[in-house]
Amino acid sequence: MKKSYKSLSRNIFFVVFLFPFVSNAISYTSINNGDWNDRANWSTNGGVTACNCTPGNISNGNNIYIKHHINLTDNITVNGASELIVLYSSSLSSPVKSITATHNSYLLFLGPIQLNKLINGKSNGTAGSIIDIHHILEINGQIDIYAGDVNLIGGYLNMLAGNFLVAEEGNFNTSNGAKLELFVGNITNFGDIFICADCCIETRGNWTNESTGTIMGSGSALTNIGNMKNFNSSESFSSEITWCSAGTDFGMPSTEDCSASTLTCGIVQLPTEISNFEGQSYSEYNEINWTTESENNCDYFSVQKSFDGLNWAEIDRQNGAGNSIEKRYYFSIDFNLRHMTYYRLKQVDLNGELKMSNPISIVRNDNDAINIYPNPAIASDALSISGAEKGSTVLIRNNKGQTIMNLIVDENKLDRFELSTAELIKGIYFVEVINRTKVDYIKLVIQ
Repeated sequence: MKKSYKSLSRNIFFVVFLFPFVSNAISYTSINNGDWNDRANWSTNGGVTACNCTPGNISNGNNIYIKHHINLTDNITVNGASELIVLYSSSLSSPVKSITATHNSYLLFLGPIQLNKLINGKSNGTAGSIIDIHHILEINGQIDIYAGDVNLIGGYLNMLAGNFLVAEEGNFNTSNGAKLELFVGNITNFGDIFICADCCIETRGNWTNESTGTIMGSGSALTNIGNMKNFNSSESFSSEITWCSAGTDFGMPSTEDCSASTLTCGIVQLPTEISNFEGQSYSEYNEINWTTESENNCDYFSVQKSFDGLNWAEIDRQNGAGNSIEKRYYFSIDFNLRHMTYYRLKQVDLNGELKMSNPISIVRNDNDAINIYPNPAIASDALSISGAEKGSTVLIRNNKGQTIMNLIVDENKLDRFELSTAELIKGIYFVEVINRTKVDYIKLVIQ
């Protein structure tokens, strides 16, 4: 049996985040929702400013971090030890475009993906990559795993049309209740397939293990219309796998058990999907709301708050539903208020894995409050200061008390004006707004 890539996946995941840069490599980060080929949607400095460029095909160790909802406008290839990472609460979609991964690259899908085709390696022997799928992957065409490893980790691979092929140098692994389902098409395996105990591979076509193929694990295999055949030895198809064939069967190592396989395959454990996370201020409190479209092994939610965007503390914890396919609504109340408060949501699974939302901010409509936005900010951001009276003095001091800027609010700008942070380096600053009747102090964070 050839070497499986399953054990490499977790190690490479850590490499992605510990060492994201290689020599001469470029990291592209999405900064807006929109099309892949829109130059306004990409940054090469970590999301600070648009680069007026597009990633194109991903090669030479370049990295792509998708933090928004991106429409794929061209077929793309990921090669040369590059990385494509779709983060939580983000997506990459096109029903007519494809992704090809080669030359030991790494693809991580934490958000939903829609494609026409997914190809790992090439039929000419080109090395494949590692592809980890944690969410829903919808395929309108086919999947060809010529080489490398595709791991379906608690996700749902939904193939609306086309065939699923694992070539001799390819590997397909399932875990955490994952399911591969073909509505039209055949499953053909020349390589290695692993089906975990609560996982399922189901098709309305034929399910075939060829002479070089190996089916491992203890999950379920099911055909609703076609045949199920094993052309390798009986040892190549695990006898612990429950199977059911709507048509004929050949070379199977155990007795058909349609009841058990249908039961396992009838469960689709979708990932915990948070459809919104938002907040609203009321007269005496802030309310934080979130909704889940589905939950999978969800243990609890932790609501965290911060006044500076850097230091966070848990203010509420609510139990999740465990497993649910119904929409569920949650809310949390915060009575400890300031003019601006940041909130974020941590979702923890039963196995200890966690997901963190992007932070949101709630600004209270206090008439006399001074507000700086954005805060935290990034050097070169234009800051907007509201609530200062006309003619007010604005002093910006560093953490040593030294005055960096001394400005006067222009009367023509009424009670709001903008200033550039180009002269400020990363660090903590203190903004002093001196009005006619009072002095306000605000901490400003430059990231």
